[in-house]
Amino acid sequence: MIWTDFIESMLLIGGGLLILGVILWRLPEGIAQVISIGQADGKFMLSEVAADGSLQAIPWGFSLTRKTVVMLLIVGLFQWLGEYSYNQEIIQKYCAAKSARAARRAMWINCAMCVPAWGYFMFVGTALYAFYHVFPETVPTEILAGERKAEQILPYFVVTQLPPGATGLVVAGVLAAAMSSMGAAMNSISAVFVTDIYKRHIAGDREDKHYMRVARLVTLTASVIMIGGALLLFQADTLTLQDLWSEFQAIIAGGLLGLYMLGFFTTRGDGRAVGVGIAFAVVFSAIMSLSGLGWLPGGLSQTVRGSIEGYYTGIIGNFVMFTLGYFMARVLPRREKDLTNLTVWTQDNTPLD
Repeated sequence: MIWTDFIESMLLIGGGLLILGVILWRLPEGIAQVISIGQADGKFMLSEVAADGSLQAIPWGFSLTRKTVVMLLIVGLFQWLGEYSYNQEIIQKYCAAKSARAARRAMWINCAMCVPAWGYFMFVGTALYAFYHVFPETVPTEILAGERKAEQILPYFVVTQLPPGATGLVVAGVLAAAMSSMGAAMNSISAVFVTDIYKRHIAGDREDKHYMRVARLVTLTASVIMIGGALLLFQADTLTLQDLWSEFQAIIAGGLLGLYMLGFFTTRGDGRAVGVGIAFAVVFSAIMSLSGLGWLPGGLSQTVRGSIEGYYTGIIGNFVMFTLGYFMARVLPRREKDLTNLTVWTQDNTPLD
């Protein structure tokens, strides 16, 4: 599984390099033209699309009512802290390491590689923008005008600009990336369901063959749900799938990082305190979701959305979870438990490998 992911990642990077190479080869001034067009049109700054379709620079500072550079950096920090704390796909990779030290080393290598990889693929996007700025066509113009989804630009370029053999390589890279992500996700879903729900609460004394059949059924069900969700996202009226994903993740995962932080950085709390924190975090996320859909009574939807930017749902949800959980842990009678190696304060300093 690990080597499969590695090969798929190399295919994806190779496909991106091929696209970038073709763009730079066909542009009259090469990479200098990409940089000059990107700078002139604000492609190297944090910006958002205004109502008239133009790009507006995002200001610095703190705000809960609109996007700012500092707040978006905090959002990104919370999202990726969550990825490395509670994402089952990442946890599986930790467990596959030979030792805790090896897992930490792999995590830091991954962190060091992520930012260059993101910057590289974002630069490919800017290069595509520069290419169709120099060689305008109908479909890219409609995408820039918001008449088509932004995600259509890459497939359009691949089909119309790359030679047949190269087209197959890029398509294979995209499919490889999808297979890598979805395969890990479906494996995580089936493992969590069988181990934490089915085996613990439904049928705990069956043979391994039975659990394997259940895992396969769960995987099939998850695949169908994912396909349906992909179709809904394709039809969704949103600026980009990235924009929709950021808000969606902030809503459905609000409070999870706060829950893990409560466990990592405090020695108090149990299921009672966590339950209170989760309840309030879920209520807050539900209010934000309903306000985004305009389903709150009266003018409450506009009031809520005017007071809190949807991107910040996750930040506030995690704060609510941690604060209320810790408060309830201080108020409720303490239940003594062995916390050795379960928090940052109760490590026994035994060598980890």
